[in-house]
Order: sequence, then structure tokens, then C-alpha cells
Amino acid sequence: MSSGILTRHKPVDDGAATVGANVSFVFYNELRSIALKSFAAAEPIRTMLRSRFKDSVLCAYILGEGKDATIELLVVHGQQVPDEAAMSAACQKVSATIGRHLQVHVISSRRHAALTTRDHLGRLLAAATAFELIAEGETRAKRGVERAGFLQSAKEKLAALAR
Repeated sequence: MSSGILTRHKPVDDGAATVGANVSFVFYNELRSIALKSFAAAEPIRTMLRSRFKDSVLCAYILGEGKDATIELLVVHGQQVPDEAAMSAACQKVSATIGRHLQVHVISSRRHAALTTRDHLGRLLAAATAFELIAEGETRAKRGVERAGFLQSAKEKLAALAR
């Protein structure tokens, strides 16, 4: 193919000729990124999370794709924690559908709020390859109830008294 996006491979034995992606094509990484963000992985994962886990998934992010084509996914849960067995089974099904392995991190909304660039997940979330898959408010999940510490509770009481 003359475009340079695809390369034709000669037939092996009696098989048919095959076509593969040309990884040295100048826009290969950009095209792969677009595909990952749309039909290739994002939409099947988004659909699975919005349907089966709409009561527990507060927001979700695709953190990037590894060299072995593993897609790293961050799922933030609210008050309700997604069932581990159901999440594992659903991810295996999506993985088979998209032809990629999924590495899934499930964390609480409290831990998500505390992430910094010093944390591994915080660095991945801040990277240019990460993008939001499900925004907060797109599902029926409720934010987890945050228990205030003694100092925070005292500040809130003082603020209420000052009014």
C-alpha cells in the first residue's frame, strides 16, 4: 500500500497475503491514541462500567497503554464498592472483545482526591496519555461519606458558631 499506514506481508506457504500496521509511519502513535480513545477500547469499557456498575463507579480513567498493549484503567468508586468477582468477569469479557488485556485499579473517592504526583497512580493520571472515561455525575453512584477528623470537626463547629 502506497500510503505508508499499512504494510502488506507476503503470503506464507499457501496462505493469503496479510496486512499490518506500519509502526514506523510518522503519525502511527497519534492514530493509535485516537483509536484507543474512541472505538478501539474506550467505548466498550465505558459501556460496561455504565451498565453493570452504574451504582458504584463514580468516575473512571484510561491511564494509558503499555508496550504489551495492556490498557491501564483507574476506576473510582463511591459509597458502594463494585463486586470484585463481577468486575473481574466483566473486565475479562471486555478484554476478549477488544483483544487487549486490562489492568484495573479500583480505589475509593477519598483516595482519588488525595492522589498526588508522588503516587504512582497520580503520576499516571497526570500524564498526557491519560483521559477521562466517565466523569463524576454520569452514573448513579453517590460520593462516599467522608468522616471528618477531630480537627476538621472542630473547625466546622467554630465556623458555624461564627455565623
